[in-house]
Amino acid sequence: MYYGKLLRQIADAIRQLTGLPQDLAGISKKIDEYTKTVGAANECEQQEEKVRQEWRKEVLAEYKQAERDKATKDDRHYRVQNSLRWATWLAFIAAAIYACVAYQQWQELTLSNDISMSNFRRARIDASSQLKQFMAQTEILQNELKATETQFQMSERPVVVVQGLALVSPISPKEPAMEVGHPLGVNITYINVGKSVALRFNANVHLVFGAANNDIHADQMTNRPSYSDLGPGVQNYASAVARKDTYAGENVPMKPGDMINWDGTDPVIAFGELTYYDRFGNFYCTPFADAHMSNRPVDIWSVLGDSAAPSEHKKHIVGDLCPKQSIR
Repeated sequence: MYYGKLLRQIADAIRQLTGLPQDLAGISKKIDEYTKTVGAANECEQQEEKVRQEWRKEVLAEYKQAERDKATKDDRHYRVQNSLRWATWLAFIAAAIYACVAYQQWQELTLSNDISMSNFRRARIDASSQLKQFMAQTEILQNELKATETQFQMSERPVVVVQGLALVSPISPKEPAMEVGHPLGVNITYINVGKSVALRFNANVHLVFGAANNDIHADQMTNRPSYSDLGPGVQNYASAVARKDTYAGENVPMKPGDMINWDGTDPVIAFGELTYYDRFGNFYCTPFADAHMSNRPVDIWSVLGDSAAPSEHKKHIVGDLCPKQSIR
């Protein structure tokens, strides 16, 4: 029994061994497949490891590059900061030096300005003094020039003077010059003894006696006859008659009734002025006032105010007969 069981087991084992080659072939196949799988897995692992190694290299290279860039950037930033720090210090030092120089220049400028202001004040005072001197000298020169011009004009001026007076009869030359109850007339002779023409010449003559002797004054220069020119060396005469109102218009046409007859009183006074201009526009006047006594020749006269004239007529001032703006 035992052997039979053993034999059966051996037979089973043999049977089993009979299929062993196939099993081994299958196992071998599986082993090959597994080996291939493992090889493939190992190759894939190697590829992955290689990839990981390449990736680690790239990452490390990038990290190292980043580190180098950071170091370079840090170094550049440090250099920039260091340059800025030195530039700031240099600028501060330069500013301090400039401030010192500017302060010194300001002090020098202030001193120079003080000196300049002092010099300016002295120069202004000197200039003012020189200007005053110049103005004074200019005024002196102007006065001298004016005096020279005036002197020249006076040296070249016309000068008209009275040569003589004579009583005449206004009725007829054959009638007596002075006769009580008859009109009185006077002729005045004048001449230009100057060097130039007397322009716009006019002779204004009045003849009065009696109460009219107390009303001798300047004429208002109205109702004058027409003007004329009187050349140098030229002589001429003007006439006048005693009339009711001698200031109404002497030397102009009048009616016979305007004349008055002499009442025999002394003195008979002839007065008036000779007016004219020169070529420079200056206005001249030659006044005259002469008294005649009836016991004298008709051409003998005394200037009012002279010792030969009656004392009661010395109060008359001949110069008052001319306008104030005129030159005698």
